[in-house]
Amino acid sequence: MLKCVAVARFRRANISQSRDDPLDCARTHYNAALAALLSCTLLMALSWGAHAQLVPPGSRPTEIEFGVMPQHLTGNRPDWREYYVDFSHRFGERKTLYGALRETERFGRSDTQGVLGGYYPLGVRVTGVLETGISPTHNVLPQQWLFGQLEFNLGAGWGVSAGVRHTEYDAAQVNMGTVTVEHYIGNVRAAYTLYESWLQGAGAAPAHRFALSNNYNDENQIGVAFVNGRETENVGPPTGVLTSDVTSWAIYGRHWFTRDLAVSFEALQHRQGALYTRQGARLGLRYRF
Repeated sequence: MLKCVAVARFRRANISQSRDDPLDCARTHYNAALAALLSCTLLMALSWGAHAQLVPPGSRPTEIEFGVMPQHLTGNRPDWREYYVDFSHRFGERKTLYGALRETERFGRSDTQGVLGGYYPLGVRVTGVLETGISPTHNVLPQQWLFGQLEFNLGAGWGVSAGVRHTEYDAAQVNMGTVTVEHYIGNVRAAYTLYESWLQGAGAAPAHRFALSNNYNDENQIGVAFVNGRETENVGPPTGVLTSDVTSWAIYGRHWFTRDLAVSFEALQHRQGALYTRQGARLGLRYRF
């Protein structure tokens, strides 16, 4: 849930189907949407490349980050560990392609995951976001997901975004809607996000996220976030995917030591109902060229 994939300073700058098996039908629609998304991403990349002159001369539009995130779990559950590589490339104003590769270990089971997404302007004050992810192993992580979002710059430091996400696990499907309202006062960003999740065969599960961050020296950032509500998540064998109460907080940030080198960091605590509490930290080294 805390994942989102948007960079705060970027957003600041621009504020034949089976009738008998519904699951097969849903997967058919998902695969068709996934193929459309990948095609759109390719066309967007080609379009951006054709307008590469929009990137100011001397800028460094590509960023790559290598990092690790260990987490300790209570309740005699195995600890988590994640290694990741994130990248982004800016083709122009509000035109960014991003992705990630992750290797995770959760509940004693390993997974590999790939992510691909992008931002693209749909109007003077509207930006579209498309993202997809897949895990070829999907022992604990979702098998695949598709996410879309619209971001509206309302002016005077205000912004609103709305998105939908469809996630498929081996034995469950989850749909989620999000609405975010944000406001900038100088370099300070305050935001509220409502998440509404629906586990297949179950009711709605709302959650609320509050975030406050400061963008100092233009490119650096430090922030804090708090989440409370109900969340649908794979909590590991033998339980699997379920909806439970959650409470979490995180301190996060990024600091550029030189024009090309930065450190990303995060410390978090997440209580997953009465099942377990996980505590951890993320540290990443980011390079820009």
